[in-house]
Amino acid sequence: MIGYTPQGPTMFRNPPAPHFKPPQNMDLPLFAHDGRGKSLVGEWSTGEHGEQLYNTELGAFQHGIDALASHLGNFLRRQGINRNPVDVINQAIKQFNATHTDKAHQLPMFDNMAWRKLRAGMLPPGDGDRESATRPTRTHNNTLITTYTNKDAKHTPFGRFMESYAIPFHQQLQHVLEDEHAVEEDTWKKHTWLKFPYIYAHFTVPNVIDENGHIRAYVRSNHQEHPGQVTSKMMGGAPADYFGDIQNVHTWETLHHLPDIFFYPKLNQHGQKGGATPTDLYQAAHSMIDQIMDKGIEHIPDINVTYNQSGKLTQPDMVQRPLREVLQTPDMREALIKDLGHAPAMMYLFGRSFQGDFKKLYNLMMENYGTGEDGISHEDHMRYLQAGEKGGKGLHTTAGKIMALARKSGVGENESRSKFGDHQITSEELKTLGIKHHNETALGQVDRYRGIIEALADHQASARGHNVKMGIGDIPTEPMQNLDIFGYPEEGASMGMEEHMSPYLHDMSDYAPSEGMPIPPQSTPPVSVDAPPSSAGNTGMSAPSPALPLPVSQPGGTPLTPSPAVAVRRPPLSLPQQFQERRPQVASFDPAQFRQFLGAREGPSELSELEQAQQRALADPRQQLLTQYMKSEDSHLPIMDRTLKALERMQFHEASLDSGINHGAVFTDAGQIAKHVGLTSSEVNSINESMGDWHKIAKAYHVQPKVVKVIKLNMK
Repeated sequence: MIGYTPQGPTMFRNPPAPHFKPPQNMDLPLFAHDGRGKSLVGEWSTGEHGEQLYNTELGAFQHGIDALASHLGNFLRRQGINRNPVDVINQAIKQFNATHTDKAHQLPMFDNMAWRKLRAGMLPPGDGDRESATRPTRTHNNTLITTYTNKDAKHTPFGRFMESYAIPFHQQLQHVLEDEHAVEEDTWKKHTWLKFPYIYAHFTVPNVIDENGHIRAYVRSNHQEHPGQVTSKMMGGAPADYFGDIQNVHTWETLHHLPDIFFYPKLNQHGQKGGATPTDLYQAAHSMIDQIMDKGIEHIPDINVTYNQSGKLTQPDMVQRPLREVLQTPDMREALIKDLGHAPAMMYLFGRSFQGDFKKLYNLMMENYGTGEDGISHEDHMRYLQAGEKGGKGLHTTAGKIMALARKSGVGENESRSKFGDHQITSEELKTLGIKHHNETALGQVDRYRGIIEALADHQASARGHNVKMGIGDIPTEPMQNLDIFGYPEEGASMGMEEHMSPYLHDMSDYAPSEGMPIPPQSTPPVSVDAPPSSAGNTGMSAPSPALPLPVSQPGGTPLTPSPAVAVRRPPLSLPQQFQERRPQVASFDPAQFRQFLGAREGPSELSELEQAQQRALADPRQQLLTQYMKSEDSHLPIMDRTLKALERMQFHEASLDSGINHGAVFTDAGQIAKHVGLTSSEVNSINESMGDWHKIAKAYHVQPKVVKVIKLNMK
């Protein structure tokens, strides 16, 4: 994690101790600090959707759930969907809770304080529907995990740190967007905060989208390639102008710097033996040319071009026409593009260039011109350059590499070109292309190919207002300054755990058990749901606390309250014999006898309402073991699936005997039921598909249990 702070590039690990606040207050957002032990000063405010913003002099920081609401709100607006993103999030959370196999891992609603407390766990494995239904979200003492730590923490010098915010209900969010609002999968998949069960740092900190479509942010995750220094690739994610004046480069500005070998045509293409037709390249070339044709034909170089309208170099059918006429005539343009597609330079101009033959040639040129000791390194040159704005898939990402290689090689015989650009074709390059020796036919086409492809590049550059044939310019002689990353560990060193972080980091063994999610056994029983972790120690900080509501109200003004903790107890395989013998007497027990029977402490002279309900249930002669509802045809299923199906049958039986339901009313579809119970059709379908305790399903959807019974009975 690299933070681009006013003090310079800085390693970001865990937040400083002042970030963690008392239970009734929100912790500061994860990345609202300087990476050097100081929390940023700021004030809380509420955004347009009800999300929380921590406003500092550097901009607004957010917790993950709030950043999700902000980005989702913008997404819905762009899609023309008039709905509060918080409603969408809450619906997704309800679906997660209703479909999860273990109610110990229920998620609170959006406004719950627990989402704004920094409590870290390891990312559970898997991302399918089944993994979602068993994904652990809480620890043994009911602490909600809100952030995930980095992978392989034991094998990195950076140690373990909070890396991203947890969004465990992301799949349910996808379902709501698809089912409720007809958002196509290809649309939401473009956004990683919808695609994964976490949200990256750069979505939660002050950030802007630059003219190239890149997010430039205060903090972001990086794959570190150059220990201790910011790489040219990382610079593209830093705030604009953070490193001073950096030059934008585009493929069409730099194509003329390529040496002749990149214009050497391969004969085994376009249906010839051993080659494949590059249809993606053809489509990309047409698309890029179409984008600028309305800029005026004056941008097209006024030259005649000779092209092979057969597309086969072994059977040429050469035609000469003005380039302006060719580009405006569909069949001529198609033939021209197919002819030029034989050369790697064409892939550089219009395709995803850093692959295949182009990459092989580039690597060879790097060996010849990019590794010399004279001047600054190729990487140092690249830091002065960055990819220009996007124009298509993969465009411009290689332009900086080519321009840096040209500068690294030095000025050639012609001052407008480099030694790299002057490189002559050799047998070594031909072998790289899979060609055994010079082919006179192909060699004679190099100048023709170069002239036409450079003309197409000039057309793109001129029409888009860029440099036509960008010169080498002033070659930097000193590395760019301000590149050292503060706090980066020395080689061989390993960063230990900050003392104050111990109470807030959890291992996989700390997660509460979840069916389908193997959890290592505990050496001690879990503490009660209200207790802080025993590792909190004397850090001077508040220990992690149970979920509390945010100090905000619902639309009607009713204060929000947290959902009560759900106690999870595994049922015995059979009822104890002593219980079976005494069960007929339970109904006549006085309070003292009933409490003694339960093994409870002494209490008031009268039973509470809860105790009275327990006594009635235990004395009910209709009570049966769940195994009596298990069917032999389900014997091949995992035990949890068998248990859920048996529980479903048992609850159907109980609902059919409920006198509080009008069993004479019959509904034929979800729409009729929805009108009857005051829900949407999608909520009715979701409730019907949910398995587990119907009372808890009712609670998750904020409806009465009899509503769940009506839905289940009518949609059986």
